[in-house]
Amino acid sequence: MTALPGRSDLKSKFQNGKTLAANHFHELIQSSVNKPDDRFYGVWSAGAYPKGAVVYHNGMLWESQKELCSKAESPPGDDCQEWDSEVARLKADLATLRQEMVQLRQWVTLLNVAIGAIVLYWLLSALYRLLAGLV
Repeated sequence: MTALPGRSDLKSKFQNGKTLAANHFHELIQSSVNKPDDRFYGVWSAGAYPKGAVVYHNGMLWESQKELCSKAESPPGDDCQEWDSEVARLKADLATLRQEMVQLRQWVTLLNVAIGAIVLYWLLSALYRLLAGLV
C-alpha cells in the first residue's frame, strides 16, 4: 500500500486550472476521517459511546475499550495517577522477576557442575575397569 499524500500535496493537486483524475479524489477520500467507518465521535463530551468509539481529548485520540455512558468531563483512565500506580506495580514485578532469574541461573550452574562431576566419575570408572581388565 502506498503512503497517502499530506495536506500540502493534496492542496497542490486541487487548484484552479488543474486536471484531476479519479485517483486524486480517491487519495482525498482515503486521507480524510470518515465518522461512521472510523467510529470517530469528535471531541470528547459527556454521553454514551459504543465499544471502539474514537474521540479527541487533550490533544490525543482516545478509544473506548467497552460500552460507555459517562457524565465525566474526560474519558475514564485519563488520570495520570492510575498510570503511575501501574508503572510502579510493573517495576516491582520486574525486580522480583530479575531476582528469580538470578536464583535460577545459580541453580542451573550448580546443576551443570553436578552433571559434569557425574559424567567425569563415569568416564574415570570406565577407564579404570578397562585398564584393570588389561593388566
